[in-house]
Amino acid sequence: MKPRSSYLINEKTVLLATEFDKHGHECTRIIHGDHEFLVGKRLKEIMDATLKCFGSSLAISVLSSKGILGRKYMVPIVINPGSSIVLIPFKRAGRKEMIWLALSHIIEAEKISKETTKIYMNYGHSLTMNMKIKHFETRRQIGAFLQIKVIENAAKSATFLYEPESGFKIMESKAEYNLIIKKGNQE
Repeated sequence: MKPRSSYLINEKTVLLATEFDKHGHECTRIIHGDHEFLVGKRLKEIMDATLKCFGSSLAISVLSSKGILGRKYMVPIVINPGSSIVLIPFKRAGRKEMIWLALSHIIEAEKISKETTKIYMNYGHSLTMNMKIKHFETRRQIGAFLQIKVIENAAKSATFLYEPESGFKIMESKAEYNLIIKKGNQE
């Protein structure tokens, strides 16, 4: 099957994983709802393109997550605060490739052995990873904490006080300066 040329992360995105096609080009394996397919773009390119649709970028999202969490590496990111799309990164054991799981699609995790965890997700999917369950649960909790903090920050409303005639009066001028600025009720 020919890889798709593009993809935008959305509410049905369950998993994104680095993968290489038969020619050695870096691509991204996507599980979207109950479908899976390969996209002919790097994982970071897909994430960045999606974030740009929401007025952000991957670099800004990573910086924001680091600022909120106080962590330096492997931070989860918020794709869209409005629909609570949070992706949690996992490094594939012994490899540089990454797997990102959508927090909202994780149902539960089961310890298979000391070093192996099985993750159950929506749409009947499961993923077996070479990772201690404690490490998985810690990463999941960090993602949930980030989601809560972003929702709390977005819910804080700004309060503006309006006191008539207390601010500046600004008028255009044809004099030496372009604007005339007067305080309060000065004429």
